Amino acid sequence: MIRRCRQQSGRQRRRGRHGDSDSLAGFVYVDANNDGIKQPGEMGLVGVTVTLTGTDILGRPVTATTTTFADGSYSFSDLVPGNYTVTRLSRRTT
Repeated sequence: MIRRCRQQSGRQRRRGRHGDSDSLAGFVYVDANNDGIKQPGEMGLVGVTVTLTGTDILGRPVTATTTTFADGSYSFSDLVPGNYTVTRLSRRTT
């Protein structure tokens, strides 16, 4: 199992044809110095399943899943503003 694996995310809001939409993006990576901040040289993890869950401002439940890219990045786009949580599945290596 990978130790000190961290997830870091942020959001961005944009104006679209149907009003405001949000995106949420981040990285899953090995936090080599265990400080919680992604730094140059800290390896991103590819193929990690990341799930977004929550409720949009209209009260609708939202669930979306993606996997990380080669650099450990992931993103969820065209989200209606709301309250969301991002989680990742544990990743095991041999």
